[in-house]
Amino acid sequence: MKIIGIYSTKDAALAAISRVKLQNGFNDFPELVNYELDMSDEGFHLNEFILDKDNWSEGYVTI
Repeated sequence: MKIIGIYSTKDAALAAISRVKLQNGFNDFPELVNYELDMSDEGFHLNEFILDKDNWSEGYVTI
């Protein structure tokens, strides 16, 4: 997983994808994953989070 950044709007996140999708490390899977149409999770993901809230309060594991 590579994180480009955290953006305040969906449009800003899509603009970031446009800027980096042809760069090494991103260009193998340059498309946005559409969860409704595609079972693959290879590509860019947009996730929405609430600001000023702990989003990973249960911890995580590294595999």
